[in-house]
Amino acid sequence: MDEPDISGAVAKINGRYPEKGFAVNEQSKELVYILSGNGIIFTQSNKQSFAPGDVVFINKNEQFAWQGTFSMFMVTTPKFDPEQHIIKDNP
Repeated sequence: MDEPDISGAVAKINGRYPEKGFAVNEQSKELVYILSGNGIIFTQSNKQSFAPGDVVFINKNEQFAWQGTFSMFMVTTPKFDPEQHIIKDNP
């Protein structure tokens, strides 16, 4: 998508992402809509299960990890850039 303010993608998770530690989007906020399957999102302060139709918000700089077998549609603002997505070993 040729738009600097927003981007979207579908992702499928089978297991845990990241395998170890936590992911962090240093610049983008992320809004996720669960399309199918079930799982859990872990943050520094919370653990929340989800199912199809649920919406999850991840703020920029928030550490998170996904676990389960599911597909999701993600919207990021500003536009997602792999350079700003990092994996941290510890929360």
